[in-house]
Amino acid sequence: MDMDTTLDAPPQMRIIAHFRPQEWIGDYALDIDGAYDFDATGLILSWPLSRVLAITDHSYEADAVWQEHSISTERPHDGPFEVELVESLRAFLAERLERLTPAVNTTSEED
Repeated sequence: MDMDTTLDAPPQMRIIAHFRPQEWIGDYALDIDGAYDFDATGLILSWPLSRVLAITDHSYEADAVWQEHSISTERPHDGPFEVELVESLRAFLAERLERLTPAVNTTSEED
């Protein structure tokens, strides 16, 4: 059996991040219009695994996904924001793990 051992993403499986721009109103960062999704697959696959595993929604690691992605210059935002991507990242990693794990033979042994 030839097993694919890369984390390269097939076209149908992507890590999609959701960017929510905010602005300060009083002491609160509140959502404003302009939220969008962007494909973070290439950027995240360029990071070391330890950095990828540290990503949580609404964190500095998630913020870095947007800040280091070209979308941040294409669609700049000068204010607070939130980035969510953990659900998409987990689905991507689960699919990759499934591809990397060899099938277990569950048939009974011959007598």
